[in-house]
Amino acid sequence: MIGRRAMLAAGLAAPAIRAEAQERPIQIMVGFTPGGNIDLAARMAAPFLEKYLGGQQIIVVNRPGAGGMIMLNEVSAAAADGLLEPTGFARGWFT
Repeated sequence: MIGRRAMLAAGLAAPAIRAEAQERPIQIMVGFTPGGNIDLAARMAAPFLEKYLGGQQIIVVNRPGAGGMIMLNEVSAAAADGLLEPTGFARGWFT
């Protein structure tokens, strides 16, 4: 069971963690070349996501090759900090 002190510490640390996350941009990873349908969808969604997330900067990063596997390998090797998001595939790997 979590004690009151642990809950208080977690509550006090949350703003610091959020401030650190907002210093770095969120990267939307696209496994295909620029100008394709998934790239265009990601670039069109980025401004809406920025507005919805309170001004958090969003960057679309293209990693084409091997049918999207290069991008998937990079995403799987990245730190689990929530700042790297894969895009959707036409065949439904991610949505």
